[in-house]
Amino acid sequence: MRFVFSTDTLPETDRAALLREVYARSSLGCDIAPLGGALLSVTMDAVLPAPEVEVSAAGGTYAPMQASRGHSHITGEGVLISASAGRFGLSVSGDDMIAAGGGTLTVTPMHRPSRWLYPEGQEVAAVWVGRTALADCAPGLDLDQMRMLPAGLPGLSLLMAYARALRDAPAEGVLGQLAARQIAELAGLVLGQGRPETAASSVRAAHLAAVRHDMGLRFRDPDLTIAALAARRRISPRYLEMLFAETGATASATLLRLRLEAARQRLTDPSRRGERIATIAFACGFRELSTFNRAFRRHYGVAPGETRAG
Repeated sequence: MRFVFSTDTLPETDRAALLREVYARSSLGCDIAPLGGALLSVTMDAVLPAPEVEVSAAGGTYAPMQASRGHSHITGEGVLISASAGRFGLSVSGDDMIAAGGGTLTVTPMHRPSRWLYPEGQEVAAVWVGRTALADCAPGLDLDQMRMLPAGLPGLSLLMAYARALRDAPAEGVLGQLAARQIAELAGLVLGQGRPETAASSVRAAHLAAVRHDMGLRFRDPDLTIAALAARRRISPRYLEMLFAETGATASATLLRLRLEAARQRLTDPSRRGERIATIAFACGFRELSTFNRAFRRHYGVAPGETRAG
């Protein structure tokens, strides 16, 4: 299930009231108000991959604003792990507001009243994991205290990258359940109580999801190699190939397939009939036309020229 929202779709005159009464209370779970006369502006993209597993991943932008979550908003127990490049203030259960963000991540117990203060517009990414989902993989974990996590904490970047990849390509059904459980297990590992055997599988899954996401964004770059992908994730090329081998594929074949599929899409596009095949090959990540021609024929059984839109 996916929830996408932007205040840009609301009339400015009614925006604050509609956001508070409809979206903040029912979907975002808090009351929201602008700061310093700024126009209330919020965008949100949230994914709930499996309703039966208490996990969601979200990302969005906030204009200067404040948000408060009282007892009337609380419907369950769990933690919100959030990251923001900008600075913001956070208070839990009426305690003094502390400075957060700016390179550190926060763990907020969402079953306790909380208050956020965003003095400037910023982009936010977050993962919510319910108590039940965490209890299955991290028994005994203390979910009642607000915590600050350094960005370099092992597994944390993987958790946030996995959540971002899930927002970019939402999964449902069996895949959604698997993704939700892996995020919960990885969150349990990050928070310190994950079981080693399940945590290890979640780390591998998060690495694989992050590499696939990176590959999907950068495959058109001819300098993108398996070694370069591994270096970006700070893992060895051998380990990267092992991750793909567990799925019955190879990293090299996956990268080649992305490039060939992109080339075939352009070749069959009637609006690109006048585009040279070499231009298409180079635009899709191939350095040499002969290499592209051989790979295309091997994969599709026909030459690139035979695939062109008529």
